[in-house]
Amino acid sequence: MEVGDECDPGTLRYPDSDGGTGLSQAVEEKAPACRHTPRISPLPQQEWGPAITAMISLVGPLNVVRTLGRHPALCRHWFGLGATLLFRGTLPAHHRELAILRTAHLNACPYEQVHHVRAGREAGLSEAHIDAVTAEADEFAWRPEESAVLAAVDELHSTGSISEGTWGMLSRQHDERQIIELVMLVGYYRMTAHAINALRIPLEDWAMCSPPADQESADSSENNYTS
Repeated sequence: MEVGDECDPGTLRYPDSDGGTGLSQAVEEKAPACRHTPRISPLPQQEWGPAITAMISLVGPLNVVRTLGRHPALCRHWFGLGATLLFRGTLPAHHRELAILRTAHLNACPYEQVHHVRAGREAGLSEAHIDAVTAEADEFAWRPEESAVLAAVDELHSTGSISEGTWGMLSRQHDERQIIELVMLVGYYRMTAHAINALRIPLEDWAMCSPPADQESADSSENNYTS
C-alpha cells in the first residue's frame, strides 16, 4: 500500500473547544506523563523528505510520525499498515476504537489514548464507554460484542493468544476478516505503544488545544453509534 491510499485527510484528532481539553479525566490526568524529553528528537520540517511530508499531510505533524520518520523505509511500511487497519478495514469503527483505547491503557501509553479519545467519539463511543475502557471490564454494562472485543484485547495482552471461550464470543458477532483485523490491530497498537514509550515520544502541544470551528462542526455530525 502506498502512502495515502484510502486515507482520510480529516484524521487529525483535536480535543473539544469548550474551554477544556475534551479528554476523559483518566486520560487527561495521564497526559503530562508523555510530555517528557524525547530520546530521539522528532524530525524538523526541513528534514522530512517526500514520504514523511506525504504522511504528515494526511494526519498532521504527529511526533510519532516525525520520530519514526528517522527510519524512512520502516516508517513508510508502519504507516501503511496503520492506514489499512484504520481506513480500509471491515471491523466496526467503535469496536476498533475500543480495542485501541484498551490497548493503549494496558500498555500505559497516554500518547495513544489522547489521540484516540477523539477518534472514539467520532466512532460513536460515549463518555461512559471511554471512561470504562480504563476500568475493569465487568464494571460497565457492555454489549456482548463489546465485551468480546475487550476480552480479546485483555487476553492478547496477558497471554499472547485468545481463549476458546472468547473466540466463540467473537465468532458470533464478527466474521473471519474482522477477527483477523482485530488481532492485527491490537498487535499494531501494542507495538506502536512500545515504540512511543521506549523512545519517549512526547505529546504534541497542539494535541491538548481547541479545534478549529469547522472541525468541531464536522465532528458533531459523525456520531452515528448509540449505546
